[in-house]
Amino acid sequence: MAIADFPPRFAMCCRGHSARTRQHGAVLFVALVFLLLITVLAVTASSSSVLQERMTGGLRNGQLALMGAETALREGERSARTLAERSIGSAALTFCLGAGTPRPCVYRADGGVIDAAVATFKVSPDSCDAKPAVCAIATPIASVALTAPGGPLLSQPTYVIEWLGYSSDATQQRGVMSGTAQRGSQQVCDGSTPKMGLFRVTARSSGGNASTVRVAESVFSAYVTCAYNS
Repeated sequence: MAIADFPPRFAMCCRGHSARTRQHGAVLFVALVFLLLITVLAVTASSSSVLQERMTGGLRNGQLALMGAETALREGERSARTLAERSIGSAALTFCLGAGTPRPCVYRADGGVIDAAVATFKVSPDSCDAKPAVCAIATPIASVALTAPGGPLLSQPTYVIEWLGYSSDATQQRGVMSGTAQRGSQQVCDGSTPKMGLFRVTARSSGGNASTVRVAESVFSAYVTCAYNS
């Protein structure tokens, strides 16, 4: 029996039921598409949040390491000045002659070549905590608390001091680098008058973990005795 043979009311009912069925299928498809889009957006936002947290953590560790290195650098300059002042009237500076030499002490180049241990201290990417041998020659900063502002440091900042020789600049001022270093027979002094000497201070510090290390370096001038043949 064809639909036309049924009463008009029954035919309209059947046609309406078929349309609603097709409509429900379209809504389901659209809902799945929106669900997929929301899932993609959620995953993207989560990945971006994790990346931002890592970047923030890395920046924080870098700032902590830099603050530690700068603090060690200032302490190294203070120690260099103290050693220089003690040398006035005595035979020589306190040079690092081995593991038994009290720290802080001063390293010197042998024939212009930087000490191998000092060179490793300058360029090694490893932290003192991860590889203690890197900082075995250095002087730690005992006055710096590991719970520094902004978070704890992995280990104490350290520094080394190198002797560069006497300055050739007669107008050299304490704490200011200028002129050139003179060694051996180039120096001009009477054996007792203090003369401006140059020191190189290198400091390094880790941040909150072993993957972040910062190194800072400065050349510092101070009056020293002229009795030592550099």
